[in-house]
Amino acid sequence: MELQIFIAGGIIATASLIGVVTTHAFFDKFFTANARYLVSFATGVFIVLTYSLLQEVFIGNSVIQPLFSLVVGFLFFAGLTSFLAKAHHHHGKTHGHGHSHIDARRMLLGDSLHNIGDGILLVPIFIAGTGLGVIAVIGIFLHEMVQEIAEFFILKEAGFSTVKALMLNFITALTIFIGISIGLFISNTEGITTLLLAFTAGGFLHVILRDFIPSIIKSIQRECKTLPHILFLASGLFLMILITFIT
Repeated sequence: MELQIFIAGGIIATASLIGVVTTHAFFDKFFTANARYLVSFATGVFIVLTYSLLQEVFIGNSVIQPLFSLVVGFLFFAGLTSFLAKAHHHHGKTHGHGHSHIDARRMLLGDSLHNIGDGILLVPIFIAGTGLGVIAVIGIFLHEMVQEIAEFFILKEAGFSTVKALMLNFITALTIFIGISIGLFISNTEGITTLLLAFTAGGFLHVILRDFIPSIIKSIQRECKTLPHILFLASGLFLMILITFIT
């Protein structure tokens, strides 16, 4: 299982290199035009994942402790998101203001903390089941891919070369293994897995309600295009439900 988790972390870390494809004019145009729809697809993925985690947590278990852990997870990610907002957290190349080296360093620090959190969350998910782990990897990878494109351009706007921007993004992405190591260490404590799953579900609920959905609403309000978001959201739901049944 440990090998699966570390491989999953490696796959997610490769999302940090997505910025290299945007150096080509075609891919730059493609990702700029479609990043917001990938957020909708990722929302569908996370909805299925969160529902599956809640089933694992509450069916056949006591309610009070997992519910408390779920609330703690939600509040923890609320605080983390607040920090990331100050560190310039974007979904895609949609911002219209400049960035300094200080902004870039703050963003990298925030992203490192975010990646450590992702690593911790991966562990209880894979303990619960490989199928859930696969869904988690897809969802987190998509989220990271959209975010990493934005961060790549922030680093470029701050004056970093393409090579250095990619290198800094990749080094930051590797902090996911710190989180995995912490998660594996914590998971050895008896009876902690259910609480970690509840904490993870709370974190994903916050991502859906306070990150993804507001981003989708802003995109719809800005462009008055609802149907593409619905289609991508439904595709994410359908694909993940299919994977759940297969695995």
